[in-house]
Amino acid sequence: MPQPPLCQAPDPKPRKPKYAIPAGTVDCHCHVFEDQGRYPLVANRSYTPPLCTLADYLGMCETLGIERTVQVNASVYGFDNSVSLAVIAELGQKRARGVAGIAPNVSAGEIERLHKGGMRGVRLSTMVKGYGGTELIDAMAERFASVPSPMTVILLEHFHGAVTRIAPTDTAVPHRDEGWNLLLPSEWIDPAQTEANIAWTKDSFAALSEHFSGGRWLNYLGDDQDNAIQAAYGPNYDRLVEVKRRYDPENVFHLNHTIVP
Repeated sequence: MPQPPLCQAPDPKPRKPKYAIPAGTVDCHCHVFEDQGRYPLVANRSYTPPLCTLADYLGMCETLGIERTVQVNASVYGFDNSVSLAVIAELGQKRARGVAGIAPNVSAGEIERLHKGGMRGVRLSTMVKGYGGTELIDAMAERFASVPSPMTVILLEHFHGAVTRIAPTDTAVPHRDEGWNLLLPSEWIDPAQTEANIAWTKDSFAALSEHFSGGRWLNYLGDDQDNAIQAAYGPNYDRLVEVKRRYDPENVFHLNHTIVP
């Protein structure tokens, strides 16, 4: 099986610039490619890099006057950030930080491990091979291309941190997995565009639904959506029905999206 094309190697003899660059200059995007036996490349990649070791890179930095570095994990390593983490560990985090390549379903524990190792950014790429696809982003972009109002947006809210460290049944809200909440806030001014905007919003919701997990966030429920309350409360719904029947059997509090006793 032929390997992906070999890319051009860096200049083996960099020259000192004619002017002095500022003290503390940072190389904000660079790669190191060590022995492939120790740091293997993924088969599904766009190119094959030549050897370019940390020693080679530091020699270039010394010649040019670069003092600090941001190691961007190359796509040829896929989701394995070992080589970039090794470089940061060797140089220390006062001199080096990194940008990691991560999978769309990366765990909170892995993010924490990368952060401790000096990573301060991530790469999510659909333009080169190695990181895998982000199908939802493609679908969102396709829908947004036909949005009828410049006031409408597509938003993703990130669920992470403290909210994910609570069990789903500890409170009324069950959504405790790390992930994303999709919003389609549609806004327009011209009443004549009402029908077109509502149609676009409903069509977009339907087109993106194959990526949904089944949960709903209570603040964003529509009046015409079946089973939305059950989806919002998930495994807590039956328990909350019993609470409603006990404390509000006449359904006095009914003007919001509520549980029917």
